[in-house]
Amino acid sequence: MEMEGKLKIKVEELKALSAKKIEMELRVRFLKTLIEAKIESLEAEVLVNKNECDLVNDMARLVALVKKGKLEAEVLEKKRECDLGKEKEEISITTPAGPAAVIGNFGNNANYVHMGEGEGDWESDWDWSQA
Repeated sequence: MEMEGKLKIKVEELKALSAKKIEMELRVRFLKTLIEAKIESLEAEVLVNKNECDLVNDMARLVALVKKGKLEAEVLEKKRECDLGKEKEEISITTPAGPAAVIGNFGNNANYVHMGEGEGDWESDWDWSQA
């Protein structure tokens, strides 16, 4: 009988160990599932962060392009201003403003006197194209 009692105790211990083993296996499966879910979550977060980094890099490139475009536009505007300044200089050098009218008027007077018509209807004789 003593042997039967020991065997019963051993069987009960084995049943308890078997139940504990099953419980541990369930915990391991649960923890594996949690770890896999966390890995998927982290992978998704990494992908989101990568996309955000890509967006930040794209925005930085766009800002650089905009700055470059503004700089180019500014340079073109300065060049246009410079060209206009040169053009104005050339115009002012080639066309005198005041003396031209006086010379034209002098030509009219000289023609009028040369024709010998100092009196009379001078308006009809006047060369209006030179005035």
